[in-house]
Order: sequence, then structure tokens, then C-alpha cells
Amino acid sequence: MASASQESDDVFISFRDPSDVRNQTGSYADAFAKHEQLLKGNTLKVQQWRACLREVANLSGWDCFVHRMESQLVDDIAEDILRKLSCQQHSRIDRQIETVEQLLQLKTKKLSHRPEPSDFEELTAAYNYINELNCKRLENIVQRFS
Repeated sequence: MASASQESDDVFISFRDPSDVRNQTGSYADAFAKHEQLLKGNTLKVQQWRACLREVANLSGWDCFVHRMESQLVDDIAEDILRKLSCQQHSRIDRQIETVEQLLQLKTKKLSHRPEPSDFEELTAAYNYINELNCKRLENIVQRFS
């Protein structure tokens, strides 16, 4: 969790019962008991895992009990991830387009003529092509995990 909060990564959380994770009951209690037996000499490691899971269980995420079917839950998670990735892709592309536009402005100043409509048509075509490639890549990821 420390690396995700330091680097501002997105964390996508889904537990069947977050209270089991938070309180470390049920299968989590069993798993920690096994780990404590296996790592007798390293109880600090198990304590760190416990603390991390408590922290994660307190974050908001998707509630499995709200969704009647797990397939709907998976669809909702995939849509949210795609929406966030799409926004990130657009912001990166927009920055690159700004750079290209600035370069075009420098070029036109050096040539001391006004840019032709074809200059902007080429830029728009390049933007659309990059956006289409990114969308296809995201669709392939979703299909692979569907």
C-alpha cells in the first residue's frame, strides 16, 4: 500500500466481505495463523501484512453484495478501469499534441507564412489514429479477461 499511496497509483478493491479483511476473521484468520506458523522468526512481516490489509479494507471499493451476479461486478470494475485508463491516455496524447502544435507554430513563424488547413488536418488525422489504436488496445485487454 505504501508504494501505491506514494506514487499515486490507482488501487481497485473488491472483497466478498471487507469486514472479514478488516477484522481478519474467517479465511483471513486461518491464512494468517498459517503464515505465523511458517514465518515464526519473522512476525514483523506478518504484522505488516495485517496492517496493510486493514488499510486496504477501509478504502472504498466495489461491494459484491450489491451486485446480484459476479459477472456484473466484473463488468463494472472493467468499465471503471477503462474509463480511468482512457482519461490518462487522452491527457498524454493531449500533451503530445500541444508539443506538436507549438512546433508547428515555430515552423510557421520561421517560414513567415500562415499555416494551411492541411497542416491541421494532418494533425487531426494523427490524433484520431493514435486514439483509435489506444481504444483497440484497451478493447483487446477487456476481451482477454472477459
